[in-house]
Amino acid sequence: MRFDTSAAVTWTLTRPRPFAAMAVLSCWLAHAPLAQAQQQVPPIPPVLKVESLGLVQQNEHVKCRDGSYSALVNGRAVWTFNDTCMDDGGVLGDQFIDNTLAWSKKLKASNGINLTRDLEDVEGVPVRFVPFTQGEIDFTNSHQPNELAIWPGHIVPDPARHRALIFFGTVYRGSQIGFQGVGGGIAVMDDKTFAVTRPVQNPDPNAQEPTYMWNRFDQAYTGGYVLEGDMLYNYGGKGKGLATQVRVARVPLADALDISKWQYFDGSGWSSDPKAAKPVYDGGAAGDTVFWNDYLGMYMTVYQTFLNNTVYYRVAYRPEGPWSAQAEMFVAEQGTDPSYAARVHTEYAEKGGKVQYVTYVKNTGFLAQELPLTKVVFGQPAKAD
Repeated sequence: MRFDTSAAVTWTLTRPRPFAAMAVLSCWLAHAPLAQAQQQVPPIPPVLKVESLGLVQQNEHVKCRDGSYSALVNGRAVWTFNDTCMDDGGVLGDQFIDNTLAWSKKLKASNGINLTRDLEDVEGVPVRFVPFTQGEIDFTNSHQPNELAIWPGHIVPDPARHRALIFFGTVYRGSQIGFQGVGGGIAVMDDKTFAVTRPVQNPDPNAQEPTYMWNRFDQAYTGGYVLEGDMLYNYGGKGKGLATQVRVARVPLADALDISKWQYFDGSGWSSDPKAAKPVYDGGAAGDTVFWNDYLGMYMTVYQTFLNNTVYYRVAYRPEGPWSAQAEMFVAEQGTDPSYAARVHTEYAEKGGKVQYVTYVKNTGFLAQELPLTKVVFGQPAKAD
């Protein structure tokens, strides 16, 4: 059970009845040790077993995919991908596209994962699922051969509003310019039809792209999330050398599209000023998976650092921490380059979170990638003497 220790205890000025006062005092004394414990760094749970389960099976035309965030949306395991390269360009004739979508109704991963469905054209070739705005289309048309690409981040199911929120970043890229981030925001997906819209999120009437919540130089929060009740906590990393400093912001889930409702953890509390945000841990180079592990009674974040095959994890009692030191979960297979983008797919978890399933991206050649699947079993941390 989790308690919100951010809520202040208020006392009435009227004289309470003796038994009522004793009940309030007893309740406070019972919860006080838990509240104090939640401000501490938890012990790190051990990894008991690591088992390779082969590769995630995908659409027959897919030759590479990365990104690979997933979530349980309306009874289906829904996966998003950043870039997808294929052996067939399909109706549009494009063999290298950004932001594709796949899913499966099978939620048992012990014998492997097979993504049986894709958002695809009539030839069975995957297509983009987050639409470009007219402004983005015009920009790409006027800057060819360079282009804008949309890279989806985490998926937040919101069944009360029959939607899922797709956090994304947009990059400007080309063979001669590399790539650079230009902004990011939240797309809204109907949780039954998977139709996606791009609502306005920037209140500035002169904004170059009103569907971006964050502009190029803003700290975006598209790299992992947790839900605590109706409060959505979002994580965003910013590189500093070879490290990625992760910050956390929160917003009521119902108000996620309203930037004025967001708050930012400043190291001791929550501020309405985005510039007040302070790093809470050093995380991954391609986003993190952050989740509540009911078996452990802790939050957990899993990631890979830059140019490193090792998959790491940290734990905390609160979404904002304090977070533990990082520990090694396992070492991913080396491809033609170091692997990256480790993701935990919590919709497949077993035994309350004791068993988790992790993928990462393994490069196998030019425009060729695999998604190895690894089963990880955790144990309870040793109790202090």
